[in-house]
Amino acid sequence: ALPILDFQRVDICEFLREIIAEYIPNMEDKNIEYYFEIPEESIYTYIDEKSMYRAISNIIVNSIKYNGYGTNIKIILIPLEDTIQLIIEDDGIGIPKELNQCIFDPFVRVDTSRNSKSGGTGLGLAITKSIVEKHNGVINLISDREMGCKFIITLNKEQEKNHD
Repeated sequence: ALPILDFQRVDICEFLREIIAEYIPNMEDKNIEYYFEIPEESIYTYIDEKSMYRAISNIIVNSIKYNGYGTNIKIILIPLEDTIQLIIEDDGIGIPKELNQCIFDPFVRVDTSRNSKSGGTGLGLAITKSIVEKHNGVINLISDREMGCKFIITLNKEQEKNHD
């Protein structure tokens, strides 16, 4: 279960740059080409930094860990009128279409042979999804084997949250 979340007003652009900076060395170790498009201006939203950090990191870590050398990873933040869209996309091995919906269920593993060696209880995406939803956000996966994975996280822009 997730701890009680502590929502703070955060500049999501700066927050993302900090997360990305942390993973650049891992990407460079695997010759991953990375492309980031994050607005220069500050865009505020209310998040629990610790849990949202974990949610976004899970996706980036999977993208680095399960894809081969020379994969491309794109991280793009698009400000819309009331929401922001965070897109984390790679052109790696992808996830089979039939797993698209259940990939967010606890303990789903895409490829058992590959994961049994690395251990772990699936891809951590169940945690990511529950964190995003606790932020009144939505996460979707667009994936097929030809074109890798594209995760889209939609969060509300700054407006006070109802804490439950």
